[in-house]
Amino acid sequence: MLKKYKILFLIVINLLLLSVVDLFTTKNSYGGGNGNPAIIPLAIIIPLAIWTAIELYKWFSRLRLKATIKVIISILILVYISIGIKMQINYYNTIPNNLRNALHERGMYNSEDYIQDSVIGLNKYTNLVYFSYNTFFMFLAFILLLAITVPLITKAIKKTKKSLTLL
Repeated sequence: MLKKYKILFLIVINLLLLSVVDLFTTKNSYGGGNGNPAIIPLAIIIPLAIWTAIELYKWFSRLRLKATIKVIISILILVYISIGIKMQINYYNTIPNNLRNALHERGMYNSEDYIQDSVIGLNKYTNLVYFSYNTFFMFLAFILLLAITVPLITKAIKKTKKSLTLL
């Protein structure tokens, strides 16, 4: 029974851990000097997400779908990933202004260099740019895309090698 729901269970655990990252991410405010406690659940999320991806890839690879269904799924995945990337870029672009406003509300006027430095890399302001529900589902969508395309590419390579050996 557990095997049947393993992927769903892994996805739910990932989402719960991403909720912790979301909780620890400073949004629309100045976070003070607490460091970045959201790094702690990342030590679990990253290997768990990889395990989820492997299980999802294996499960989806075993499905026997018609070529037209695979093409439709691939197009939908590419559309979703494109929209998801645009959403992440839009979110990232809001961070400096949110931080600037939060500092201003507290009467703190930091230089523009400080604000720009605060949105570089993984920190308490940018966690959700890299580790959010959206990025997690884009990651899983990409894995599904690989599960569709890798067998097709492998089959094409084998076919090409076979036709070359006949020459």
